[in-house]
Amino acid sequence: MRKKHLYILLALLLWVFPVSNAQSAPRVSPEEILKTMTLDEKVGQLFIVWFKGGEMSPFLQKAISEYHVGGLIFYSITGNTKSPEQITTLSTAAQKLALRTGADLGLFMSIDQEGGPVTRLTKGFTVLPSNLSIGHTDTAISASRAATLLAQEMTAVGLNMNFAPSVDVNSNPDNPIIGTRSFGSDPNVVARFGRAAVDAYVAQKVIPVLKHFPGHGDTSVDSHNAMPVVPHSLARLQQTELAPFSALAEDAPAIMTAHLFVPALDPTPNQPATFSHKILTELLRKKMGFNGLIITDSLGMGAIANTYGSGQAAVRAFKAGADILLFGADKGHEPEEALAAIRTVRDAVKNGKISEVRLNASVLRILKTKKAYNILSPSFQSPLAASHMVGTPKHRAAALMLARKGTKILRDTHKQLPIRGAIPPAVITFGDTPSQQTVEAAFPAGTGLIKLPRRPSQELILRVLKHLRDADCIVLTRKTAKAPEQLELVRALESRNAGKLYVATLGTADAILNKTAAPCVIASGSSTPEAIRAIAELLFASTTQVR
Repeated sequence: MRKKHLYILLALLLWVFPVSNAQSAPRVSPEEILKTMTLDEKVGQLFIVWFKGGEMSPFLQKAISEYHVGGLIFYSITGNTKSPEQITTLSTAAQKLALRTGADLGLFMSIDQEGGPVTRLTKGFTVLPSNLSIGHTDTAISASRAATLLAQEMTAVGLNMNFAPSVDVNSNPDNPIIGTRSFGSDPNVVARFGRAAVDAYVAQKVIPVLKHFPGHGDTSVDSHNAMPVVPHSLARLQQTELAPFSALAEDAPAIMTAHLFVPALDPTPNQPATFSHKILTELLRKKMGFNGLIITDSLGMGAIANTYGSGQAAVRAFKAGADILLFGADKGHEPEEALAAIRTVRDAVKNGKISEVRLNASVLRILKTKKAYNILSPSFQSPLAASHMVGTPKHRAAALMLARKGTKILRDTHKQLPIRGAIPPAVITFGDTPSQQTVEAAFPAGTGLIKLPRRPSQELILRVLKHLRDADCIVLTRKTAKAPEQLELVRALESRNAGKLYVATLGTADAILNKTAAPCVIASGSSTPEAIRAIAELLFASTTQVR
């Protein structure tokens, strides 16, 4: 009798509180779904849009239920990523709204979570070293482990697409935008590590997006501000910039375009790759055999927005061969611009500038990808459960292990390492990263900290030199291509007659190694807390426990 009552109670609970987090009815094939979709629903699927705040807002409700957007992109600077619980609550609410409006399709929930300097999930999450630091480990297993960890923490909070890894070949040490985001300057290494990362993401059911095609590694301009030119010959491009994409094209589910002018691939004056049919369709799609999603870099970036409006940019990119039109949180832009671009693309289909055959081809590719990654009918995690699945001691220990393997001694002319005896009285850092708390937690007690602006003035440099005189010191440099004053201070310190100098670069090795004669140089490539700890351990031959 008690068992019968228990079954009745269980049935009532299931009726009131259903356990299914996804649609109960099995979905039909992508081809069948496509046949039922309206023009508005099809066009909406082409767009991934940004938004403000950490909750369901009127804009989000409108973008999802009225414009039927295909996905969202999360940023920390716009208040989208305040905590694991908040992200989980928001992603669940957005998905549920999408599943009960329009074509009832789940959303791409995307983010730039590369590790290193491009990390949007920080509060409560595990922060991993940069790709360059991963590349320093000399084993692609590190890329696999890093991608697996990143993917696990993303899925815990409802995110399913990562705009990573960057497979740009960082052949220009003064590159203002790639640098430590690349696995290195060797195309074969970049391809090998990129493949390991892609395979790991796919295994975790997170969509990896290779970037930035056809290769942003040898540029002197940041495409967020203006359009870079890559002037190399076709032979050079095939050997370097294109090589990782060629190696991975058949297996990658998605590739992001770069807003670059590459005359050897398309000589049309000032034609960015994102708008080039020759580059996106003829080269990437046909010659390289890529069958996945072509996603634009943000269409609000300066390289595009300085010349084209949002609607015109969206139409041009789509006609060139892009499947997904990304609108990110670029300076001087508002989320509503993406909705205007949706209307422009919809009108272009109506008036014949974009054929419905072309539209259907991209939408079907999107639907097939969503099906393959369980996004048509996503499942959900409770916010409390999600908070216990990220930033775990196990994950933080893995991040520290990767940071240790990725920290290398590049030069130790006078055999100064490890430091013995008296502790150097000063660690010099530039800018806000790493934080004072991070440095103090990593270095031995008694090590002082001198925090300087990212670009210290001549007067400040002289004051530091006078203050240190003959004292030993440790200097942590970063982004020296944009801040040559850091190199100036290092050179001044190395020219002293006394006082040992230890230099650790948090940027690329080439940015410091070939530009100073400092007797001791360490390369990390990251400024994460774990990376700073790994540097301190290498300097003092100690191993700290994860705190």
